[in-house]
Amino acid sequence: TLEGQIIHEISNTARKEGLRPNQIKEVLALHVLMRDYAINRNWKPLEKRFNELKNSGWADFAATFPNKPDLWIWDWVKMNLNFNPMDYWVKVNPPVFVAYGSKDQQDNMPVYESVYRLQKGFHELNKINFRIEVYPCGHAMYEDDKAELRKEFLNDLLEWLKRL
Repeated sequence: TLEGQIIHEISNTARKEGLRPNQIKEVLALHVLMRDYAINRNWKPLEKRFNELKNSGWADFAATFPNKPDLWIWDWVKMNLNFNPMDYWVKVNPPVFVAYGSKDQQDNMPVYESVYRLQKGFHELNKINFRIEVYPCGHAMYEDDKAELRKEFLNDLLEWLKRL
């Protein structure tokens, strides 16, 4: 889900920024307040927390989050927070080729949870015309240190298309 992806990404980003485990827990608590504001539009609890965080050990990181009540992002979050791609994947009847970059697991995408959810969903539908691959790269499918697509990905995709 979008929210699951957001939680995964902010947890990883906080870890990479050097936040300690309890600080990451606080980041997630901040997300709870942000989520609540996006849905219910009660700014006071979030405003109070942002003010408290100005004196915290992770004030610089906290300052990277949307921190004003009138930003466009709040409407976008409210509209998309509960988006679940599986609601749509289960409706896809044509053959499916899905490619993930494993490096996203350490960044912005819970790759292996997503692979599992697709496998489980397709299994429950008895869907057999799919292929899921995970490549050692980011989501752009680029070769390491090059702005060109991974040959392995291109070969697998072309092979898949030839079989259709």
